[in-house]
Amino acid sequence: MSIPLLVVDDSNFARKQVIRALPKGWDVEISQAGDGEEAIALIEQGKGDVVLLDLTMPVMDGFAVLEP
Repeated sequence: MSIPLLVVDDSNFARKQVIRALPKGWDVEISQAGDGEEAIALIEQGKGDVVLLDLTMPVMDGFAVLEP
């Protein structure tokens, strides 16, 4: 079963670099978000069991995403 992995960064280039750096053969289903609000929506949909999160983003930063 694939693990839902969410990559969150306001830079599309940075997201692509992170995804490219993931080990081949990992059984993950990758989703992407460009800001914290998108990230929270995807997490609520079950697409973020593992989250790689940029802390400095516009709209809602990574620190706000981590707040309870």
